[in-house]
Amino acid sequence: MAAEHRPSSLLVFSDDWGRHPSSCQHLIRQLLPRYKVLWVNTIGTRTPKPDLATFRRAAEKIGLWAGRHQGTPGAGTDEEQPRSHPNLQVARPRMWPWFTRGFDRRL
Repeated sequence: MAAEHRPSSLLVFSDDWGRHPSSCQHLIRQLLPRYKVLWVNTIGTRTPKPDLATFRRAAEKIGLWAGRHQGTPGAGTDEEQPRSHPNLQVARPRMWPWFTRGFDRRL
């Protein structure tokens, strides 16, 4: 009895899928027809600052976690299109952005 041939899978940890062009995203787009891909959006480890850029990024992340699309300018259609590929699954892990105190690390 012949063994069933399953396509190989890739696990990728990188910047948010579709947020901005990257060589990693370009490479994975080329591989999607042949490989199943689990893309894990990376989490930032920079301590947030009380500035406009941080507030905008936080709102964008919360919107994505809530299932709403709030891409950055120029990324809107790009982020939607590749997720429709049957071989691509995008994971968006939630995270706590502070690590300096013991409580934060335990959380």
